Amino acid sequence: MNTIALIAILAAVFAVLLVSSASSKPRTHDPVRLAEPAFTRVFGALSPTPKLKGSWSYGFPAFEVTFRSKSEMEGAATLNADFKRELNALFEDYGVADRRFDAELAVFFTYPEHIAELVAAHRQKK
Repeated sequence: MNTIALIAILAAVFAVLLVSSASSKPRTHDPVRLAEPAFTRVFGALSPTPKLKGSWSYGFPAFEVTFRSKSEMEGAATLNADFKRELNALFEDYGVADRRFDAELAVFFTYPEHIAELVAAHRQKK
């Protein structure tokens, strides 16, 4: 097989892989858009409403819900549990049989000072 034919075959395989990866589920669906109806149902009555950010991690949707303060986050504990239940129902078909979507792993509830507090607590343990 000559070099030009081999390069053409490799280019075709690369193009097929590129197209198929671009059309896979995580790249074509915005997790926030998928979760927003559940988010609104659960947190819609809160004022102010926390902020929802989403991404994909290892093929699974991942979410960050940011409250204005620690007390607001703690006060919404029941709602946070409700949101996780809604997400588990919404994404129940994501994953494989032994590794399904789990909202306990996929949702991080936070507030602006949260990371700094976690880092400070970790440093105190050393």
